[in-house]
Amino acid sequence: MAAVAVRSSSRQRPSRGGRRYDKTDHAEEIPLPPRSSSRRGSNKDRESATTCSEGGSRPSSKETLRHSLVEKPTPSTKPPMVLSGFGRQVSAPSSADDNGPASARSGRKRVTACAQELRQSVQLMTTPSSSRAPSRSGSERATALPSLGSAAGEMEALVPPARLTRQLSFVAYTIDDVDHIIQSEREGGVEWFRAFWHVVLVQTPACRMLTNRSLPNWVAIYNRWQATAKSNGGIPVDVMSASELQDWLAAPPTRVVEIVRLFDPKGYAKFNLMKTSSEHSKIRLPILPLVCACVMMSQTLTNRQKLRFLCGIFDKEDKGGLTEEEFISMLQNLLRGLACAFGMAIAKEMLPTPSKIQEVAKQIFSRIRERAPRGEASTSFLSNSALDHWILGHTFDPVALPFALFLERFSIDDDAVDPDLFQDEPKRFRLSHTKPVENPLEAIINIDPNYLSRFEVLTAREIFQYCQSISDFKLSHEEVERGVQKPISVEMWCGKLSRALEEMDSQRGTQARSDLVGFLRKLCPKATPAHIRMYQSWLQEFDSGVELKKALDLGHTMLQIFQSYSEKPVMTDRIRNELDANFAKINRVQDRITTADLKAAMEVGTRTAKDMMQYFDTNRDGFVDKDEYAAAMCPTDYRFRPVGAFVDEVFGVLISNEVAKQEQHVAEIDRLFAPRRSGEHQQKRKKLFIKKQVPERLWQTWNEVFDLLDPDNTGTVCRMRLKQSRFLCPDVCDYVFDLIADHGRREDGKEEAFNRDQFLAKLLDASDFRRSPG
Repeated sequence: MAAVAVRSSSRQRPSRGGRRYDKTDHAEEIPLPPRSSSRRGSNKDRESATTCSEGGSRPSSKETLRHSLVEKPTPSTKPPMVLSGFGRQVSAPSSADDNGPASARSGRKRVTACAQELRQSVQLMTTPSSSRAPSRSGSERATALPSLGSAAGEMEALVPPARLTRQLSFVAYTIDDVDHIIQSEREGGVEWFRAFWHVVLVQTPACRMLTNRSLPNWVAIYNRWQATAKSNGGIPVDVMSASELQDWLAAPPTRVVEIVRLFDPKGYAKFNLMKTSSEHSKIRLPILPLVCACVMMSQTLTNRQKLRFLCGIFDKEDKGGLTEEEFISMLQNLLRGLACAFGMAIAKEMLPTPSKIQEVAKQIFSRIRERAPRGEASTSFLSNSALDHWILGHTFDPVALPFALFLERFSIDDDAVDPDLFQDEPKRFRLSHTKPVENPLEAIINIDPNYLSRFEVLTAREIFQYCQSISDFKLSHEEVERGVQKPISVEMWCGKLSRALEEMDSQRGTQARSDLVGFLRKLCPKATPAHIRMYQSWLQEFDSGVELKKALDLGHTMLQIFQSYSEKPVMTDRIRNELDANFAKINRVQDRITTADLKAAMEVGTRTAKDMMQYFDTNRDGFVDKDEYAAAMCPTDYRFRPVGAFVDEVFGVLISNEVAKQEQHVAEIDRLFAPRRSGEHQQKRKKLFIKKQVPERLWQTWNEVFDLLDPDNTGTVCRMRLKQSRFLCPDVCDYVFDLIADHGRREDGKEEAFNRDQFLAKLLDASDFRRSPG
């Protein structure tokens, strides 16, 4: 068996023993099953090709496939198979006559070697680890396949420390970070198949021949698979032979051979041993694992399209979600397919047992149900929305981390947009088990020169608004630049703008559409309704960014006020006594100031007195007491009352982190709408998938702050109560309240308030912490 070497930074000629991969993806050699044939082929193949070229009969595709499945002789110098990252080797049988003619002697040696290899493979696939010899010699251990038990110690030994600390290229984490965050949930009893996911997240898959197929192509494959139910008792087939697979996938024989080699290694080994038509027809490839793995590793589908396809396969009743049984089946087939795609099927213990996967799937199903919004999950059902939310890592559940990272690793770049985001719900892509699926829309690629970028759409709106304001579309390049006060590239002007402006000018006075949508259609004649809705959503996104910048300016102001206020000394007793004396002079009723008192004491009009009462009366009881008066009249160089340092720290973290998040959001919008050269890709953002568990002491501190805000134990804090706490100055009180609670009033007419859960959830989000349920 051939081992794959590591590619150096410069381009090198591939070795005969295997294909080279990028050094950034691999630090060690990666296992591959035996190659089905050499590139040059045997003498018999060359003779067959010569016969065809000379006018002879061309072999059928099935005959070609059967010949391709026959293993060709390989060089005798090939190295032993190496399982990357596990430090063990399997010696591959070799013969001195491997490169020579197929003599009877060499044939017997090759058959003997294949038989030995087959027996070893079958023994590994069928013999449980508990029934094998408990002790082996050092040489035997050096040549044995790794045994993946459930014990943490065994799994730790399988992955070297260098691999654990390796930085992942698609996120800002190492494998060690992933392992640590998931191990923190071990008290929940969830096994995350550590060694399996290490291979999937780090190594290059051995099967990538179907990952560049488009979504319409996969839908056609799905429809053909559903059609097999007519001849199979109303149920689509579970397995296919090699020839059936070739017809189903419309793939060349060499590609089918690669699939057979990975997804049915036992059948592949038997055929290579016997080389008969009967063995060829006995090859059985599992359909669901193959489709699950290839679709999820696709480089042309968006993550939402992948999940709709994956869940749709197992949603037999088209109900928009999965039952627990369907979810278990989905997880089993997905993990089995990934094991085959990454070459782990040659050692069956690399894949967890179906019973273990079933146990873990039940636990995961319960975790998703606990974290799902109301109405999206029940005791035995999870909606597609709840599944998407969990698998994509939006819940920050550590158990979902491997799935989210896997999707991120094989996701398409940020230049691709899911068209379903701009489609009405009935027209969005989904699979069906009752009728053929219609041809779906592919992902929209923003760098396609036939369509508009965000910057071009924004520029087009500015130009349209300017031309509409002066009632003239017949403008030159210089006039347009002067009107919108920004440079317009020659490429955009000559390729799109000049023609669109001429057409808009020529249709004036006609019934043709002359609004912004009509202008966008002239700029981009190939745009579909989905494209137009996408362009409109981009403009809304930009407008929301403008509002966000205003909110960011307010946040900076509030942060400065808060920091300045928290640094002020507490009002002295002397000042407080003076304010109490002034209060006694103003009030004419016992310990209460009315609007009439303010009007008489301040010598102001009725309207001004009412405005002053609105400012002084924080509890809205219609009167001003001593504390309210002293707080309102407190000198600006002092704060009204002492506050614990931990209270200032909690609100300081809330405000500063909220401002930081707004800055990131504004920067992201500026990046999206920045001008780019034609065909220039956007740099892929590294998303946040990991949130650490909030420290218990910090969690207790947050709860103590809420208790101080709610001394009456009502369970809620309204705007008035927040101001009465005197923890913050009045302006910052309004800002903080709006961050935590929803604006406006509730449906029952009562004043809006936030509860303990909302308060803690906002602090968790601002601090990028998580809290496990319970």
